[in-house]
Amino acid sequence: MTAPQFVNAAVVHVDTTANASPIATDAYAVSGSGHTLIAVIDHERANASSPLAITGIARGAQSFTRANKGDLGSSATVDVADMWVLENAATGSAPLSVSHNGVTGSDIQIAVIEYDAGSPGAVSTPAYAPGSSAACATFDIDVPADARLVYLQVVTAAGCTWGSPSHGAARLTAAVGSGASGGAMGVADHAPGEAQTLTGICYPFTPASGSWSNGSNHVVGLILQGAAAGSLAPAGARSGHTAGSPLPGVADITPTLSRPPGGGDIDVGATVITGGSTTTPTIALFGDPEMNANIPGSKWEGFYATVDLKEAGRSPTFTLDFANWRQSTPPASNRLYWRYGSTIGDMSAWVPFDSRSVSGSLLTFAKTGAFAEAVIQIANIPPVPYAELEAWLTTWDANAHMCRPAACAALGVSASAPNKYAYYDFPDLVSPDGIAVGDTYAFAFGITDASASGPKTRLFHTWTHAGEWGGLRAMLRFAERLMSVDDADHDSLRSAFEHVFLITNTAGMVGGMARGVAEAGDVGDDPNRAWGSNAINRSDVADPILSIEASVALLVAEWGVNAASLLNCAGQIAWHSHTFSGAQFGTYKDGASGAESAFIANVETLYGTSLHNYSSSSTGSSTAFARAGTVGGFGITFEWSYAFADFLSEIGASVDTIGPALADTYQDGWFGAALSPAAAVQSMQSGPAALTPWLAPAGAAHVQQSSAAALSLAGQIAAASCRHSQHVAASTLTAAGLVRGAGASMPHRAARPVLSTGLIPPALSGAVLRVRPDSRVLGVGAA
Repeated sequence: MTAPQFVNAAVVHVDTTANASPIATDAYAVSGSGHTLIAVIDHERANASSPLAITGIARGAQSFTRANKGDLGSSATVDVADMWVLENAATGSAPLSVSHNGVTGSDIQIAVIEYDAGSPGAVSTPAYAPGSSAACATFDIDVPADARLVYLQVVTAAGCTWGSPSHGAARLTAAVGSGASGGAMGVADHAPGEAQTLTGICYPFTPASGSWSNGSNHVVGLILQGAAAGSLAPAGARSGHTAGSPLPGVADITPTLSRPPGGGDIDVGATVITGGSTTTPTIALFGDPEMNANIPGSKWEGFYATVDLKEAGRSPTFTLDFANWRQSTPPASNRLYWRYGSTIGDMSAWVPFDSRSVSGSLLTFAKTGAFAEAVIQIANIPPVPYAELEAWLTTWDANAHMCRPAACAALGVSASAPNKYAYYDFPDLVSPDGIAVGDTYAFAFGITDASASGPKTRLFHTWTHAGEWGGLRAMLRFAERLMSVDDADHDSLRSAFEHVFLITNTAGMVGGMARGVAEAGDVGDDPNRAWGSNAINRSDVADPILSIEASVALLVAEWGVNAASLLNCAGQIAWHSHTFSGAQFGTYKDGASGAESAFIANVETLYGTSLHNYSSSSTGSSTAFARAGTVGGFGITFEWSYAFADFLSEIGASVDTIGPALADTYQDGWFGAALSPAAAVQSMQSGPAALTPWLAPAGAAHVQQSSAAALSLAGQIAAASCRHSQHVAASTLTAAGLVRGAGASMPHRAARPVLSTGLIPPALSGAVLRVRPDSRVLGVGAA
């Protein structure tokens, strides 16, 4: 058997600013089947606190595996050598996709070396020589028979002059940038034909400056085996490896931290890692709260980071310092969460760390037992990154009950939007911490039973705070159950309701925007304080946020307004979350209307305890807008606190009560159709008899004059002109399930009061009117 043979070498990418991840290189054509590719990279690490780090390389459906990499050495300005291997590369021409941690502004060049075969075996210990040493970094290695050594030298000097390789043949030289401030790389290989011990391996050079002031350099190498041949354990390596598998060098096994899109408030540069070469490293994490003048104080919601442990089987301990965040000590029961890199994209894959302790401002947490994979993600609130939200929409699009609001298309979002539920295109901006935010859209989707005839109660649901991923998770869970659960409650919520869900701050899901929205002049503004009080007249919104304006416009385009400029719907439910440690599940009870109080009471009955009261909803919030700007005037905001160990379980347990409670509230008579037809005229008589309304719609066959004796609260309502015949005390409803009288316009659950003690909803020919005890009309609509 012979050593793998050299085929070709080519530079496929050169860039002085390390363009945004992933980098798309020029295409490289593989000339034959079974060939092995080695991607060699020379990139600058000029920013020691937040250096560029390559995280993956793909060629079509195939992925490279890192084989060897130079460490930082003693200088923050040295270029870094990086080698990745792809066996059995697909033939034909295709570019490489090179992912990195998002740091831009560094020199980088990428080349491909092709061999006719070969599996990676042993690797060299990375060698580094600073510019002041007037030396070329070298390494020693044993090369087996029928194997080839491939080595890469990188230099912090673009204009260097290359000599002859110490061993074997030169295969490629390249430069990026200019003069002493750039970088250069050279690749050579050597196949001795028999087992040999090689010493002083390097690709010598003379730096551009004529001295060694810019001669900092790395050299790394790997052995391509003609065939797998037992176990290899190079000197200095941490553990033995089987030939054909990648071998990390000693300096390459220290864990690294990166901030993925949507990474929340994590300060990657401040991370401190101790014991990085052991199986039990300690990783100290620090928050990076967003400051702005529009919301008092430091605003943080959560962090979210990717940790590359470099090897499976490691058991790290994490610490998280709360000293500079909203509260100075960790929440009493808060646990952090993790998921494996292989499950990225699965919103349900997060698992709580099962070991925690608190000392002052420091939270210490760990997982019992070692991690089975090298890459994990950690978060203090299991996030919903933008890409995973898009994937959720794509998955549920197949459900028969999901529909696109017509206004999504009517608002003119560009055809390049990622899917049909987009209605607002966020501008491309940079977050306060320098992360590019762009190519994100706000989304709206509807849920209803399209086959159900007759008028429907309209509700919109809002999620507006980036970083409050608990609220978004709760809303998506409610939507999932609304689309998938088949029982009387959810059937009623689909057939009698039309739901529109607004996800209005998706730009804040990219780059750690906390609660802020990425708009010019509004980075850091709270998007739940700009809803105003009228769907048409927006003059009371002092600082409009464009995504919120688009949200209101979408609702107006979808449902229209009545003569009083009130949005033709019953109102809204808002979904939020935060760090408050005094309650797991709560709402804003102060100022609630009769319908809202009835709904809250139904939730509490099913939940089994009273909800925490956060007092009143804020002026300018979506709830305040719903109360002032809709026909129904119904507005509720729910809050989930992630300061509890069972945060994810709590979302499930509480959300699952909301649907049935909403159905109960509807069946109790609190929601009208909320269509407000132009032909109907509403009026309300004041005084002690106000609970029995006066309805005079155009063309109505009867006019009911309010009087104490007109309808008895304790009696039977069963007039020939009425379409609703039930007993107030509900004593006649004893059968299990739902009871529907002939022609009844409203179903009721057996053994539940059909009419609340303060409500008489008489139904006349062609119209249904429902009034709540606080004398506000919820809605008028055709029966």
